[in-house]
Amino acid sequence: MLLDLGEVAVSAREPVADELAVLASSVQEQDAAVGELLARLATAVRDGRYDEVKAYAAAIDPHALAELITVHRSPVWAVLEVLRNALVFAPIAVTWFGLATASAAYEKLLQAHPELISRPFLLLWQESFQGTGSYT
Repeated sequence: MLLDLGEVAVSAREPVADELAVLASSVQEQDAAVGELLARLATAVRDGRYDEVKAYAAAIDPHALAELITVHRSPVWAVLEVLRNALVFAPIAVTWFGLATASAAYEKLLQAHPELISRPFLLLWQESFQGTGSYT
């Protein structure tokens, strides 16, 4: 009795494809993109498209997938994470605001006192542009 290798391969692929489909549906709620990627991987495994299997498997970050499966954060934590990510840019915003107000005050000071052009910008800023600037 000879075994058909195609049949053995199909019977071995089905349980793997089924498990990947279950994993895809459980991850879909948390990350739709990863869920879709896993669903496509399951289809490629089921159909025996080995090149696609390799490509989809390479596109999946195992650490991120493990975190999606095991870590369940509260919505409050998600809001705090977004807030933290936004606050990273706060120092940049403050710096640009300071530069904008300083340049406006510098222009105003030089229009009133053109002889101060020889004094350094930073020194004038430190002196609050002789009272014309509000932000030091």
